[in-house]
Amino acid sequence: MTEGHYDYPPQTSELRGREYLSSPVFLRFAEGWILYQRMLREAQTEKEKKHIRQLMKEIYPNQRLLFKKVRTREKEGNHNAVKDSLFSASENPQNLTPQIISHLAAVAAPETNFLAEAENPAGNEAESFFQVNEFISYSFDGEISISVHCDTMPAVGTSVLLAKTLEGLQEIGRKMKTGEGGLEKIELVTMVSWLLGPDFQDKLDKIFGKDTVHYEDVNPDNTVEGEEVGGRYVALMFNKRALERYLKTGQKPEVRRLDLSREEFLAKFGN
Repeated sequence: MTEGHYDYPPQTSELRGREYLSSPVFLRFAEGWILYQRMLREAQTEKEKKHIRQLMKEIYPNQRLLFKKVRTREKEGNHNAVKDSLFSASENPQNLTPQIISHLAAVAAPETNFLAEAENPAGNEAESFFQVNEFISYSFDGEISISVHCDTMPAVGTSVLLAKTLEGLQEIGRKMKTGEGGLEKIELVTMVSWLLGPDFQDKLDKIFGKDTVHYEDVNPDNTVEGEEVGGRYVALMFNKRALERYLKTGQKPEVRRLDLSREEFLAKFGN
């Protein structure tokens, strides 16, 4: 293993690499690195290139989704080498898009939980997460409140995402009415996400109604167990529009919170 290069096992890499290349979630991840290369190429000055590199490198210490939890110094060294290799491949102007994608698939394979985490985010969390459908899960915040969680890396179109989100919220509403899963006592439903940000207001209006709910801005420095609330770094990892704006301006996706009482939630999703 040398600086900027990770010597990965060829057989493991080949097997996992093929799996990655058939994953829409992985391909969205790769789009961010292709965008990064394009922006470096279009930068007018070395100062501008340096600034873009610094912003990109600020994202990756926060990417719990990308790497297995570090337990040894050797593992930490491997992870750093993987990250160095990702940057080296994308910063090489000779690498074309297919080469970058293939490199990302190969180099990430042996050291990551990437596919398992990215394609089943709630399934790898604590047992207190209850999956409703592909995009919606929830967890208890006590005896009378729950937090609803949205898949922050959906690899589907907007129409499907809206339909599945509405379906998931309606299923939670049904369980609250029938008492299934212990939801009969729930008096408060909370959501915190970058997907509640103003960039998605038109889509949010279709789900929650226009001007019928109050969204609260979340302090970007808030963390839970050392991780940023609302998935802003996940947005930068998988949402090309958010990443491009960040690399141009340094602006991260806005995170907002939505609280609905039992009555409000059932009025919208309990029928």
